[in-house]
Amino acid sequence: MSLASFTPEARDLKVGDKVICRVTGLSLSHIEIIVRTHLDDIEALFELFMNGGGNFENDDLKKLAVSLATSAPGFVANVIALASGENDATENAAKLPMPVQLQAMSDIMELTFTEVGGIKKFMETVASLLGNVRGKMPQLTKTPVTLNPE
Repeated sequence: MSLASFTPEARDLKVGDKVICRVTGLSLSHIEIIVRTHLDDIEALFELFMNGGGNFENDDLKKLAVSLATSAPGFVANVIALASGENDATENAAKLPMPVQLQAMSDIMELTFTEVGGIKKFMETVASLLGNVRGKMPQLTKTPVTLNPE
């Protein structure tokens, strides 16, 4: 097998019986766009995860999708557009019926997190990485920085 032959797993997103697009899991480039665009929503997501005791398992993806849809609809629309490969279709994704959005988010989260051991393991890894970065931040800022030395 080679990287050139890799095709990400995808699922059809339907409205009624009509397939409107296919969604895949999110890549690092998608995550970068989401973080840059929706930092406040990402922080709320981590808070939601941590307040739940970090107990989200793959079975809880639908519950998480509902929480996201009700608290961050713009985030949900952007994720659906990115996962469909149509980055400029966020406005159209926002117009999808709520049940379709929820199914899309559930599929996207499953496709994104199943390979890494589930959302719980992913969130633990990210939290650990953020903790390591925050732990090093004071070391980086101990030396005063002078922008205009004179």
